[in-house]
Amino acid sequence: MSEHMEAFFGVNLEEKYIDALRELDEYVDDLKDISKNLRELTKKVGDNEVIKILNENRNVLFDIAQQIKDIKYFHEFYFKEDSGVRHITRERDTYMLLYQIMKWDTIDVRDLLRWLNDLRALCDVIGLRPEDLVNFKRMDTQPIPEDISSYPVLVRDKRGYCLTGEKWNIVIHEDEIRDEMEAKQ
Repeated sequence: MSEHMEAFFGVNLEEKYIDALRELDEYVDDLKDISKNLRELTKKVGDNEVIKILNENRNVLFDIAQQIKDIKYFHEFYFKEDSGVRHITRERDTYMLLYQIMKWDTIDVRDLLRWLNDLRALCDVIGLRPEDLVNFKRMDTQPIPEDISSYPVLVRDKRGYCLTGEKWNIVIHEDEIRDEMEAKQ
């Protein structure tokens, strides 16, 4: 059961929705290509029965393509950019991303930086402030050496890379922090 829950909550619904709409367009294009190929085959075949079957198949493909377009239009209409459902899925994605951030494994701070950037982008769309959501004091981190703790370092990964900066957007190695601090003295 937990694998299913993890799979559900590990998915970015907004991204998945946009990808699904894009895939529907690709399916329609593929069906059109197949239909064109069938039309070309009718020109090369002399048997009227085979031509009839090819044309029937083209009609079926056309109907399927139209059904796919209708499904896409339905979703685009009812799940518009400003709809409540889209807002709810974005909020859910935001909190799932926040959960992922707070469960950061301290292996690579670049992963954390990418997630924080994604969180910031989602928060911009739904009107939340990421600084109200992320609590670095409660986040796992490798021990921050005392000589660089005043830099300030928000978190440190296992290789000594640190996340810092007012907007949590600077990754710098602890040795570079020491060099910078020494140069300022």
